[in-house]
Amino acid sequence: MPQHPLRLRERGYDQTRLLARELARHYRRPLLDTACRRVRHTPRQTDLTLAERQHNLAGAFVCNASKVRGLHIGMVDDVMTTGSSLQELATSLHQMGAAKTGCWVIARALPNPAS
Repeated sequence: MPQHPLRLRERGYDQTRLLARELARHYRRPLLDTACRRVRHTPRQTDLTLAERQHNLAGAFVCNASKVRGLHIGMVDDVMTTGSSLQELATSLHQMGAAKTGCWVIARALPNPAS
């Protein structure tokens, strides 16, 4: 799950990239951590409803067709709540020709029932 450079600067590290690096090493698969990037600095998703999350992420990712075309891409995220981020990233990957996408998440948070 690509982070925007400003968020990366705030946090100081990219926890999802660290997880993806270890998974790629363990399963002997290439790490395509530069194939997609987050081009919009979006507000944190924490307190947003599902509809707000989807709107917040629209057009947030850009993927490089020459790096993803025809591939089965495994997306990695640390925490999934509604799946909006993963869905938006998968959409961008498929628009650039990825054959399939799957997702690996470390934790699944339950969405707020009021969302």
